[in-house]
Amino acid sequence: DAARRRDEGVLTAFLDAFGELAQTPVPVLNPHVQEVVAFLLEMMRAPDELVDRATRDGAASVVGALAEWKPKLLGKAGLVPAIVETCVGIMARADASSSRAGALFMSQPLQRLRAEEEALIKARLLGQQPPHGGAATTTTGGFSALAGGGVAAKGGDDDDDDDAYEGPTVQELAQTTLDQVALHVPQKYSLEPTMGLAVRCLRSDDQAARRAGAATIGVVAEGFQDALRERHLGDVLALLEQAARQSDAATRECLCFAYGQLAEHCQPEIVAFAARVVPVVFEFLDDARAAVVGTACYVLETFCESMDGDQIAPLLPDLIERLLVLLAHELTGIREMAAAAMGSAAVAASDAFAPYLPRAADALTAMCALEREDAWELRGRALEALGHVALAVGPDRFAPYRDAAIVSASQNLKLDSTELAEYSYGFFANVAKVLRADIAGLLSELVPHLLDVIARRDGATFDYEDDDDDDDDAGGPRMGFLDTDDGGAIEAEDGADWDDVGDGARAARGGGGDDDDDGDDD
Repeated sequence: DAARRRDEGVLTAFLDAFGELAQTPVPVLNPHVQEVVAFLLEMMRAPDELVDRATRDGAASVVGALAEWKPKLLGKAGLVPAIVETCVGIMARADASSSRAGALFMSQPLQRLRAEEEALIKARLLGQQPPHGGAATTTTGGFSALAGGGVAAKGGDDDDDDDAYEGPTVQELAQTTLDQVALHVPQKYSLEPTMGLAVRCLRSDDQAARRAGAATIGVVAEGFQDALRERHLGDVLALLEQAARQSDAATRECLCFAYGQLAEHCQPEIVAFAARVVPVVFEFLDDARAAVVGTACYVLETFCESMDGDQIAPLLPDLIERLLVLLAHELTGIREMAAAAMGSAAVAASDAFAPYLPRAADALTAMCALEREDAWELRGRALEALGHVALAVGPDRFAPYRDAAIVSASQNLKLDSTELAEYSYGFFANVAKVLRADIAGLLSELVPHLLDVIARRDGATFDYEDDDDDDDDAGGPRMGFLDTDDGGAIEAEDGADWDDVGDGARAARGGGGDDDDDGDDD
Protein backbone atom coordinates (compact mmCIF):
# COMPACT_ATOMS: atom_id res chain seq x y z
CA ASP A 1 0.00 0.00 0.00
CA ALA A 2 2.82 2.42 0.85
CA ALA A 3 4.46 1.60 -2.48
CA ARG A 4 1.24 2.34 -4.39
CA ARG A 5 0.85 5.64 -2.54
CA ARG A 6 4.56 6.44 -2.98
CA ASP A 7 4.85 7.06 0.72
CA GLU A 8 8.61 7.24 0.81
CA GLY A 9 8.72 7.78 4.56
CA VAL A 10 6.89 4.52 5.28
CA LEU A 11 8.88 2.64 2.62
CA THR A 12 12.18 3.87 4.02
CA ALA A 13 11.19 2.81 7.54
CA PHE A 14 10.18 -0.65 6.33
CA LEU A 15 13.36 -1.08 4.31
CA ASP A 16 15.49 -0.03 7.27
CA ALA A 17 13.70 -2.61 9.39
CA PHE A 18 14.15 -5.30 6.73
CA GLY A 19 17.85 -4.45 6.55
CA GLU A 20 18.24 -4.88 10.30
CA LEU A 21 16.30 -8.16 10.27
CA ALA A 22 18.41 -9.47 7.39
CA GLN A 23 21.50 -9.17 9.57
CA THR A 24 20.09 -10.72 12.72
CA PRO A 25 20.47 -14.43 13.48
CA VAL A 26 16.86 -14.53 14.68
CA PRO A 27 14.88 -16.09 11.79
CA VAL A 28 12.13 -13.47 11.73
CA LEU A 29 12.24 -12.96 7.96
CA ASN A 30 12.67 -16.61 7.05
CA PRO A 31 9.00 -17.60 6.75
CA HIS A 32 8.32 -14.51 4.63
CA VAL A 33 11.51 -14.37 2.57
CA GLN A 34 9.74 -15.18 -0.72
CA GLU A 35 7.32 -12.27 -0.38
CA VAL A 36 9.97 -9.91 0.96
CA VAL A 37 12.44 -10.58 -1.86
CA ALA A 38 9.70 -10.33 -4.50
CA PHE A 39 8.76 -6.90 -3.11
CA LEU A 40 12.40 -5.77 -3.02
CA LEU A 41 13.03 -6.83 -6.61
CA GLU A 42 9.89 -5.03 -7.71
CA MET A 43 11.27 -1.86 -6.12
CA MET A 44 14.60 -2.34 -7.89
CA ARG A 45 12.92 -2.79 -11.28
CA ALA A 46 10.48 0.10 -10.90
CA PRO A 47 11.07 3.13 -13.16
CA ASP A 48 12.20 6.46 -11.75
CA GLU A 49 8.76 8.01 -12.01
CA LEU A 50 7.37 5.39 -9.63
CA VAL A 51 10.20 4.97 -7.09
CA ASP A 52 12.65 7.44 -5.62
CA ARG A 53 16.35 6.67 -5.78
CA ALA A 54 16.56 6.35 -2.01
CA THR A 55 13.84 3.68 -2.01
CA ARG A 56 15.49 1.72 -4.79
CA ASP A 57 18.83 2.02 -3.03
CA GLY A 58 17.27 0.73 0.20
CA ALA A 59 15.66 -2.23 -1.56
CA ALA A 60 18.95 -3.23 -3.20
CA SER A 61 20.76 -2.86 0.13
CA VAL A 62 18.37 -5.32 1.78
CA VAL A 63 18.86 -7.86 -1.01
CA GLY A 64 22.63 -7.44 -0.63
CA ALA A 65 22.35 -7.88 3.15
CA LEU A 66 20.35 -11.08 2.68
CA ALA A 67 22.99 -12.38 0.28
CA GLU A 68 25.73 -11.61 2.80
CA TRP A 69 24.05 -12.66 6.05
CA LYS A 70 21.56 -15.32 4.96
CA PRO A 71 23.03 -16.74 1.75
CA LYS A 72 21.81 -20.30 2.22
CA LEU A 73 18.31 -19.09 2.96
CA LEU A 74 18.21 -17.38 -0.45
CA GLY A 75 19.64 -20.47 -2.10
CA LYS A 76 17.31 -23.01 -0.48
CA ALA A 77 14.30 -20.78 -1.14
CA GLY A 78 15.14 -20.79 -4.85
CA LEU A 79 15.40 -17.00 -4.98
CA VAL A 80 18.81 -16.65 -6.60
CA PRO A 81 17.58 -16.97 -10.22
CA ALA A 82 15.02 -14.18 -9.72
CA ILE A 83 17.65 -11.90 -8.14
CA VAL A 84 20.11 -12.57 -10.94
CA GLU A 85 17.50 -12.06 -13.66
CA THR A 86 16.45 -8.76 -12.10
CA CYS A 87 20.02 -7.47 -11.89
CA VAL A 88 21.00 -8.55 -15.40
CA GLY A 89 17.72 -7.19 -16.78
CA ILE A 90 18.43 -3.80 -15.22
CA MET A 91 21.91 -3.82 -16.72
CA ALA A 92 20.49 -4.70 -20.15
CA ARG A 93 17.97 -1.85 -20.01
CA ALA A 94 20.56 0.74 -19.00
CA ASP A 95 21.17 3.49 -21.52
CA ALA A 96 24.30 2.60 -23.48
CA SER A 97 25.42 6.23 -23.63
CA SER A 98 25.26 6.76 -19.88
CA SER A 99 25.81 3.33 -18.31
CA ARG A 100 29.26 2.56 -17.04
CA ALA A 101 30.24 -1.08 -16.96
CA GLY A 102 31.81 -1.87 -13.64
CA ALA A 103 31.45 1.67 -12.36
CA LEU A 104 31.90 0.50 -8.78
CA PHE A 105 34.98 -1.54 -9.68
CA MET A 106 36.98 1.19 -11.39
CA SER A 107 40.39 2.02 -10.04
CA GLN A 108 41.40 5.59 -9.31
CA PRO A 109 43.47 5.81 -12.51
CA LEU A 110 40.39 4.89 -14.56
CA GLN A 111 38.24 7.38 -12.68
CA ARG A 112 40.78 10.13 -13.36
CA LEU A 113 40.98 9.04 -16.98
CA ARG A 114 37.21 9.31 -17.44
CA ALA A 115 37.21 12.81 -15.96
CA GLU A 116 40.12 13.84 -18.17
CA GLU A 117 38.44 12.49 -21.29
CA GLU A 118 35.19 14.30 -20.49
CA ALA A 119 37.07 17.58 -19.95
CA LEU A 120 38.87 17.15 -23.28
CA ILE A 121 35.65 16.39 -25.17
CA LYS A 122 33.91 19.36 -23.61
CA ALA A 123 36.78 21.70 -24.46
CA ARG A 124 36.66 20.62 -28.09
CA LEU A 125 32.91 20.95 -28.29
CA LEU A 126 33.16 24.50 -26.99
CA GLY A 127 36.09 25.33 -29.24
CA GLN A 128 38.42 25.81 -26.31
CA GLN A 129 42.03 24.86 -25.88
CA PRO A 130 42.20 21.29 -24.50
CA PRO A 131 43.50 21.08 -20.92
CA HIS A 132 47.28 21.67 -20.88
CA GLY A 133 47.26 22.14 -24.61
CA GLY A 134 46.75 18.47 -25.39
CA ALA A 135 49.74 17.02 -23.62
CA ALA A 136 51.12 15.06 -26.54
CA THR A 137 50.21 13.67 -29.91
CA THR A 138 46.94 11.86 -30.40
CA THR A 139 47.29 8.16 -31.11
CA THR A 140 44.02 7.70 -32.99
CA GLY A 141 41.18 9.79 -34.29
CA GLY A 142 38.88 8.22 -31.76
CA PHE A 143 38.75 11.02 -29.23
CA SER A 144 38.29 13.62 -31.93
CA ALA A 145 35.49 11.53 -33.34
CA LEU A 146 33.83 11.43 -29.94
CA ALA A 147 34.04 15.18 -29.68
CA GLY A 148 32.74 15.70 -33.19
CA GLY A 149 29.68 13.56 -32.80
CA GLY A 150 27.86 11.26 -30.48
CA VAL A 151 28.12 13.67 -27.55
CA ALA A 152 25.66 16.52 -27.36
CA ALA A 153 27.09 19.91 -26.55
CA LYS A 154 25.92 21.25 -23.24
CA GLY A 155 24.74 24.80 -22.93
CA GLY A 156 24.83 26.93 -19.85
CA ASP A 157 27.60 27.86 -17.51
CA ASP A 158 30.63 25.76 -16.73
CA ASP A 159 29.63 25.67 -13.09
CA ASP A 160 26.77 23.26 -13.62
CA ASP A 161 28.89 20.56 -15.26
CA ASP A 162 29.48 18.66 -12.07
CA ASP A 163 26.01 17.84 -10.87
CA ALA A 164 25.61 17.02 -7.23
CA TYR A 165 25.88 13.32 -6.54
CA GLU A 166 22.38 11.89 -6.26
CA GLY A 167 23.30 8.42 -5.12
CA PRO A 168 24.06 5.25 -7.06
CA THR A 169 22.37 4.68 -10.39
CA VAL A 170 20.13 1.69 -10.92
CA GLN A 171 22.94 0.13 -12.98
CA GLU A 172 25.35 0.47 -10.07
CA LEU A 173 22.81 -1.01 -7.66
CA ALA A 174 22.33 -4.01 -9.93
CA GLN A 175 26.09 -4.55 -10.16
CA THR A 176 26.55 -4.28 -6.41
CA THR A 177 23.74 -6.74 -5.71
CA LEU A 178 25.04 -9.24 -8.25
CA ASP A 179 28.53 -8.92 -6.77
CA GLN A 180 27.16 -9.72 -3.30
CA VAL A 181 25.39 -12.81 -4.63
CA ALA A 182 28.57 -14.08 -6.32
CA LEU A 183 30.72 -13.40 -3.26
CA HIS A 184 28.47 -14.83 -0.56
CA VAL A 185 25.79 -17.23 -1.84
CA PRO A 186 27.11 -20.82 -2.09
CA GLN A 187 27.92 -21.57 -5.69
CA LYS A 188 25.73 -24.64 -5.83
CA TYR A 189 22.88 -22.11 -5.80
CA SER A 190 24.42 -19.16 -7.63
CA LEU A 191 26.90 -20.34 -10.26
CA GLU A 192 24.60 -21.97 -12.79
CA PRO A 193 21.80 -19.38 -12.88
CA THR A 194 24.26 -16.48 -13.05
CA MET A 195 26.64 -17.87 -15.63
CA GLY A 196 23.82 -19.46 -17.61
CA LEU A 197 22.12 -16.11 -18.04
CA ALA A 198 25.41 -14.37 -18.82
CA VAL A 199 26.15 -16.93 -21.54
CA ARG A 200 22.72 -16.55 -23.12
CA CYS A 201 23.17 -12.79 -23.13
CA LEU A 202 26.61 -13.01 -24.75
CA ARG A 203 25.19 -15.25 -27.49
CA SER A 204 22.33 -12.87 -28.17
CA ASP A 205 22.14 -10.77 -31.33
CA ASP A 206 20.93 -7.84 -29.22
CA GLN A 207 23.72 -5.46 -28.25
CA ALA A 208 22.04 -4.49 -24.98
CA ALA A 209 21.88 -8.14 -23.94
CA ARG A 210 25.52 -8.60 -24.93
CA ARG A 211 26.52 -5.62 -22.83
CA ALA A 212 24.69 -7.06 -19.85
CA GLY A 213 26.29 -10.48 -20.35
CA ALA A 214 29.80 -9.07 -20.55
CA ALA A 215 29.23 -6.80 -17.55
CA THR A 216 27.87 -9.77 -15.58
CA ILE A 217 31.01 -11.80 -16.28
CA GLY A 218 33.13 -8.92 -15.02
CA VAL A 219 31.04 -8.34 -11.90
CA VAL A 220 31.03 -11.99 -10.77
CA ALA A 221 34.64 -12.77 -11.73
CA GLU A 222 35.90 -12.30 -8.18
CA GLY A 223 33.17 -14.33 -6.50
CA PHE A 224 33.35 -17.16 -9.02
CA GLN A 225 37.11 -17.07 -9.53
CA ASP A 226 37.77 -20.62 -8.30
CA ALA A 227 35.17 -22.18 -10.58
CA LEU A 228 36.34 -20.07 -13.51
CA ARG A 229 40.02 -20.81 -13.00
CA GLU A 230 39.55 -24.53 -12.43
CA ARG A 231 36.92 -25.40 -15.02
CA HIS A 232 35.25 -22.75 -17.12
CA LEU A 233 37.81 -20.08 -18.01
CA GLY A 234 38.56 -21.21 -21.57
CA ASP A 235 34.90 -21.44 -22.49
CA VAL A 236 34.07 -18.02 -21.08
CA LEU A 237 37.04 -16.44 -22.89
CA ALA A 238 35.88 -18.03 -26.15
CA LEU A 239 32.46 -16.46 -25.72
CA LEU A 240 33.95 -13.04 -24.97
CA GLU A 241 36.18 -13.30 -28.02
CA GLN A 242 33.21 -14.16 -30.21
CA ALA A 243 31.17 -11.28 -28.81
CA ALA A 244 34.04 -8.84 -29.36
CA ARG A 245 33.96 -9.47 -33.10
CA GLN A 246 30.44 -8.12 -33.50
CA SER A 247 29.96 -5.49 -30.82
CA ASP A 248 29.30 -1.77 -30.73
CA ALA A 249 31.38 0.74 -28.76
CA ALA A 250 29.40 0.49 -25.53
CA THR A 251 29.52 -3.31 -25.63
CA ARG A 252 33.28 -3.25 -26.20
CA GLU A 253 33.62 -1.23 -23.01
CA CYS A 254 31.73 -3.91 -21.08
CA LEU A 255 33.80 -6.65 -22.73
CA CYS A 256 37.02 -4.87 -21.79
CA PHE A 257 35.77 -4.59 -18.22
CA ALA A 258 35.13 -8.36 -18.20
CA TYR A 259 38.62 -9.08 -19.53
CA GLY A 260 40.11 -6.80 -16.88
CA GLN A 261 38.31 -8.53 -14.03
CA LEU A 262 39.21 -12.00 -15.34
CA ALA A 263 42.83 -10.95 -15.77
CA GLU A 264 42.89 -9.76 -12.15
CA HIS A 265 41.11 -12.66 -10.49
CA CYS A 266 41.99 -15.66 -12.68
CA GLN A 267 45.79 -15.56 -12.42
CA PRO A 268 47.90 -17.40 -13.30
CA GLU A 269 45.61 -19.73 -15.26
CA ILE A 270 44.49 -17.04 -17.69
CA VAL A 271 48.06 -16.63 -18.99
CA ALA A 272 47.68 -19.98 -20.74
CA PHE A 273 45.05 -18.31 -22.94
CA ALA A 274 47.24 -15.34 -23.91
CA ALA A 275 47.16 -16.25 -27.60
CA ARG A 276 43.36 -15.97 -27.49
CA VAL A 277 43.06 -12.93 -25.24
CA VAL A 278 45.91 -10.59 -26.20
CA PRO A 279 44.91 -10.07 -29.87
CA VAL A 280 41.45 -8.99 -28.70
CA VAL A 281 42.99 -6.66 -26.12
CA PHE A 282 45.26 -5.19 -28.81
CA GLU A 283 42.12 -4.26 -30.77
CA PHE A 284 40.75 -2.54 -27.66
CA LEU A 285 43.86 -0.32 -27.62
CA ASP A 286 42.55 1.31 -30.82
CA ASP A 287 39.12 2.02 -29.34
CA ALA A 288 37.65 5.52 -29.26
CA ARG A 289 36.77 5.32 -25.55
CA ALA A 290 39.46 6.20 -23.06
CA ALA A 291 38.11 3.74 -20.47
CA VAL A 292 38.48 0.89 -22.98
CA VAL A 293 42.05 1.83 -23.86
CA GLY A 294 43.00 2.30 -20.21
CA THR A 295 41.43 -0.98 -19.14
CA ALA A 296 43.17 -2.73 -22.03
CA CYS A 297 46.50 -1.41 -20.71
CA TYR A 298 45.58 -2.75 -17.28
CA VAL A 299 44.75 -6.18 -18.76
CA LEU A 300 48.15 -6.25 -20.50
CA GLU A 301 49.91 -5.14 -17.32
CA THR A 302 48.21 -7.92 -15.34
CA PHE A 303 49.03 -10.52 -17.99
CA CYS A 304 52.68 -9.52 -18.09
CA GLU A 305 52.99 -9.79 -14.30
CA SER A 306 52.40 -13.54 -14.53
CA MET A 307 54.42 -14.20 -17.71
CA ASP A 308 57.99 -15.35 -18.09
CA GLY A 309 60.33 -14.60 -20.96
CA ASP A 310 59.26 -17.56 -23.09
CA GLN A 311 55.57 -16.76 -22.71
CA ILE A 312 55.88 -13.08 -23.58
CA ALA A 313 58.40 -13.49 -26.40
CA PRO A 314 55.86 -14.05 -29.25
CA LEU A 315 53.85 -11.02 -28.12
CA LEU A 316 56.71 -8.67 -27.28
CA PRO A 317 57.32 -6.79 -30.57
CA ASP A 318 53.67 -5.88 -31.15
CA LEU A 319 53.08 -5.21 -27.45
CA ILE A 320 55.98 -2.81 -27.03
CA GLU A 321 55.27 -0.93 -30.25
CA ARG A 322 51.66 -0.37 -29.21
CA LEU A 323 52.64 0.77 -25.73
CA LEU A 324 55.25 3.15 -27.13
CA VAL A 325 52.54 4.84 -29.17
CA LEU A 326 50.33 5.15 -26.09
CA LEU A 327 53.18 6.71 -24.11
CA ALA A 328 52.74 9.73 -26.41
CA HIS A 329 48.94 9.92 -26.02
CA GLU A 330 47.27 13.27 -25.39
CA LEU A 331 45.46 11.92 -22.31
CA THR A 332 47.67 11.78 -19.24
CA GLY A 333 45.67 8.86 -17.84
CA ILE A 334 46.37 6.73 -20.91
CA ARG A 335 50.07 7.45 -20.58
CA GLU A 336 49.95 6.48 -16.89
CA MET A 337 48.45 3.09 -17.62
CA ALA A 338 50.68 2.49 -20.64
CA ALA A 339 53.73 3.23 -18.48
CA ALA A 340 52.59 0.68 -15.90
CA ALA A 341 52.09 -1.92 -18.63
CA MET A 342 55.50 -1.12 -20.09
CA GLY A 343 57.16 -1.74 -16.72
CA SER A 344 55.46 -5.11 -16.32
CA ALA A 345 56.37 -6.10 -19.88
CA ALA A 346 60.01 -5.19 -19.23
CA VAL A 347 60.21 -7.40 -16.14
CA ALA A 348 58.62 -10.32 -17.98
CA ALA A 349 60.87 -9.92 -21.02
CA SER A 350 64.09 -9.42 -19.03
CA ASP A 351 67.09 -9.33 -21.40
CA ALA A 352 64.79 -9.49 -24.42
CA PHE A 353 63.64 -5.97 -23.58
CA ALA A 354 67.06 -4.52 -24.52
CA PRO A 355 66.18 -3.67 -28.16
CA TYR A 356 63.31 -1.50 -26.97
CA LEU A 357 65.21 0.16 -24.13
CA PRO A 358 66.27 3.44 -25.78
CA ARG A 359 62.80 4.46 -26.98
CA ALA A 360 61.00 3.25 -23.88
CA ALA A 361 63.48 4.70 -21.38
CA ASP A 362 63.62 8.05 -23.20
CA ALA A 363 59.84 8.40 -23.05
CA LEU A 364 59.65 7.35 -19.40
CA THR A 365 62.54 9.61 -18.39
CA ALA A 366 60.82 12.61 -19.99
CA MET A 367 57.68 11.86 -17.99
CA CYS A 368 59.71 11.73 -14.78
CA ALA A 369 60.64 15.36 -15.33
CA LEU A 370 57.04 16.65 -15.54
CA GLU A 371 56.46 19.38 -12.96
CA ARG A 372 52.72 20.11 -13.26
CA GLU A 373 50.95 18.94 -10.13
CA ASP A 374 48.18 17.31 -12.16
CA ALA A 375 50.88 15.19 -13.86
CA TRP A 376 52.45 13.93 -10.63
CA GLU A 377 50.71 10.57 -10.87
CA LEU A 378 52.13 10.11 -14.38
CA ARG A 379 55.56 11.17 -13.09
CA GLY A 380 55.34 8.52 -10.36
CA ARG A 381 54.09 5.79 -12.68
CA ALA A 382 56.91 6.51 -15.13
CA LEU A 383 59.48 6.34 -12.33
CA GLU A 384 58.03 3.05 -11.16
CA ALA A 385 58.27 1.71 -14.72
CA LEU A 386 61.90 2.83 -14.97
CA GLY A 387 62.65 0.85 -11.83
CA HIS A 388 61.16 -2.22 -13.48
CA VAL A 389 63.15 -1.53 -16.64
CA ALA A 390 66.33 -1.38 -14.55
CA LEU A 391 65.53 -4.80 -13.11
CA ALA A 392 65.01 -6.16 -16.62
CA VAL A 393 68.11 -4.87 -18.40
CA GLY A 394 70.67 -4.69 -15.60
CA PRO A 395 73.06 -1.95 -14.40
CA ASP A 396 75.18 -1.53 -17.54
CA ARG A 397 72.33 -1.03 -19.99
CA PHE A 398 70.40 1.13 -17.53
CA ALA A 399 73.42 3.36 -16.77
CA PRO A 400 72.53 6.13 -19.31
CA TYR A 401 69.17 6.67 -17.60
CA ARG A 402 70.15 6.02 -14.01
CA ASP A 403 71.20 9.52 -12.93
CA ALA A 404 68.15 11.30 -14.36
CA ALA A 405 65.83 8.76 -12.73
CA ILE A 406 67.59 9.08 -9.36
CA VAL A 407 67.35 12.88 -9.52
CA SER A 408 63.63 12.65 -10.22
CA ALA A 409 63.11 10.17 -7.40
CA SER A 410 65.02 12.41 -4.98
CA GLN A 411 63.01 15.47 -6.03
CA ASN A 412 59.79 13.55 -5.41
CA LEU A 413 60.71 13.23 -1.76
CA LYS A 414 60.76 17.03 -1.47
CA LEU A 415 57.31 17.51 -2.99
CA ASP A 416 54.15 17.53 -0.96
CA SER A 417 52.86 14.20 -2.23
CA THR A 418 52.70 10.95 -0.31
CA GLU A 419 51.99 9.07 -3.54
CA LEU A 420 55.11 10.42 -5.25
CA ALA A 421 57.19 9.54 -2.20
CA GLU A 422 55.88 5.98 -2.28
CA TYR A 423 56.74 5.67 -5.97
CA SER A 424 60.26 6.86 -5.13
CA TYR A 425 60.64 4.31 -2.34
CA GLY A 426 59.69 1.53 -4.75
CA PHE A 427 62.10 2.85 -7.35
CA PHE A 428 64.99 3.00 -4.88
CA ALA A 429 64.22 -0.54 -3.71
CA ASN A 430 64.37 -1.87 -7.27
CA VAL A 431 67.45 0.15 -8.19
CA ALA A 432 69.20 -1.11 -5.06
CA LYS A 433 68.76 -4.66 -6.35
CA VAL A 434 70.36 -3.61 -9.62
CA LEU A 435 73.17 -1.37 -8.36
CA ARG A 436 74.00 -3.47 -5.31
CA ALA A 437 77.11 -1.94 -3.69
CA ASP A 438 76.94 1.11 -5.94
CA ILE A 439 73.80 2.27 -4.12
CA ALA A 440 76.03 3.25 -1.19
CA GLY A 441 76.51 6.75 -2.55
CA LEU A 442 72.80 7.47 -2.10
CA LEU A 443 72.46 6.17 1.42
CA SER A 444 73.80 9.26 3.17
CA GLU A 445 70.79 11.26 1.96
CA LEU A 446 68.19 8.52 1.62
CA VAL A 447 68.54 6.78 4.98
CA PRO A 448 68.07 9.92 7.16
CA HIS A 449 64.96 10.75 5.13
CA LEU A 450 63.52 7.26 5.63
CA LEU A 451 64.25 7.34 9.35
CA ASP A 452 62.55 10.72 9.63
CA VAL A 453 59.47 9.42 7.81
CA ILE A 454 59.32 6.39 10.09
CA ALA A 455 59.61 8.60 13.18
CA ARG A 456 56.82 10.92 11.98
CA ARG A 457 54.31 8.27 11.05
CA ASP A 458 51.67 7.08 13.46
CA GLY A 459 51.84 3.48 14.51
CA ALA A 460 48.74 2.42 12.61
CA THR A 461 47.42 -1.03 13.30
CA PHE A 462 45.15 -3.10 11.15
CA ASP A 463 42.65 -5.67 12.27
CA TYR A 464 42.76 -8.50 9.78
CA GLU A 465 39.57 -10.08 10.97
CA ASP A 466 39.07 -13.63 9.82
CA ASP A 467 35.96 -13.27 7.72
CA ASP A 468 35.72 -16.91 6.85
CA ASP A 469 32.37 -17.36 5.23
CA ASP A 470 30.94 -20.79 4.75
CA ASP A 471 32.94 -21.82 1.72
CA ASP A 472 32.78 -25.54 2.11
CA ASP A 473 31.74 -25.69 -1.52
CA ALA A 474 34.24 -23.08 -2.73
CA GLY A 475 34.54 -23.22 -6.47
CA GLY A 476 31.06 -24.65 -6.61
CA PRO A 477 29.87 -27.81 -8.20
CA ARG A 478 30.69 -28.42 -11.79
CA MET A 479 27.68 -26.87 -13.52
CA GLY A 480 26.10 -27.21 -16.93
CA PHE A 481 25.36 -23.56 -17.49
CA LEU A 482 26.01 -23.57 -21.23
CA ASP A 483 22.64 -24.77 -22.45
CA THR A 484 21.38 -26.27 -25.66
CA ASP A 485 19.14 -24.33 -28.00
CA ASP A 486 16.04 -26.01 -26.62
CA GLY A 487 16.90 -25.02 -23.09
CA GLY A 488 17.89 -28.46 -21.91
CA ALA A 489 21.25 -29.11 -20.36
CA ILE A 490 23.61 -31.56 -22.01
CA GLU A 491 25.00 -33.92 -19.43
CA ALA A 492 28.50 -35.22 -19.81
CA GLU A 493 30.22 -38.21 -18.38
CA ASP A 494 32.04 -37.48 -15.14
CA GLY A 495 35.37 -35.91 -15.93
CA ALA A 496 34.50 -35.24 -19.57
CA ASP A 497 35.34 -31.87 -21.03
CA TRP A 498 32.74 -29.58 -22.50
CA ASP A 499 32.25 -29.56 -26.26
CA ASP A 500 33.49 -26.62 -28.25
CA VAL A 501 31.50 -23.57 -27.23
CA GLY A 502 31.05 -22.43 -30.80
CA ASP A 503 29.40 -25.70 -31.81
CA GLY A 504 27.00 -26.03 -29.01
CA ALA A 505 26.89 -26.19 -25.29
CA ARG A 506 28.85 -27.77 -22.60
CA ALA A 507 27.61 -29.16 -19.44
CA ALA A 508 29.33 -30.90 -16.70
CA ARG A 509 27.92 -32.53 -13.78
CA GLY A 510 29.89 -33.13 -10.71
CA GLY A 511 29.96 -34.02 -7.23
CA GLY A 512 29.88 -30.67 -5.43
CA GLY A 513 29.53 -30.94 -1.71
CA ASP A 514 26.32 -32.01 -0.07
CA ASP A 515 23.80 -29.39 0.93
CA ASP A 516 24.63 -27.98 4.29
CA ASP A 517 21.41 -28.15 6.25
CA ASP A 518 22.99 -26.97 9.43
CA GLY A 519 20.44 -24.21 9.68
CA ASP A 520 22.93 -21.47 10.35
CA ASP A 521 20.84 -18.96 8.46
CA ASP A 522 17.47 -20.67 8.51
